[in-house]
Amino acid sequence: MALSRFAGPDADKVTIRELAVDYVTDYRVNGKKSLSKALRMVTRHDDEGKAKDSTLMAYFGDFKAHEVGTDLIKRDDQPGAFSDQADV
Repeated sequence: MALSRFAGPDADKVTIRELAVDYVTDYRVNGKKSLSKALRMVTRHDDEGKAKDSTLMAYFGDFKAHEVGTDLIKRDDQPGAFSDQADV
């Protein structure tokens, strides 16, 4: 029985940033009402209104998707925004 995993030739090269682009594109194309929330998960705006990476994307964006797991999320050297997620 096959697992429902992407097994294309570049599966090990896909970054969290690339997945985030696909995530937002899917919300746009399908007219999801929570598009604004999806955008907030991946972008923020500075004082001048310029779009920047969200805290989540600034930390995880360039990691390969297969590298991100519980061990990485629980690391001590990451921003405080992620270290207490179990308490939320």
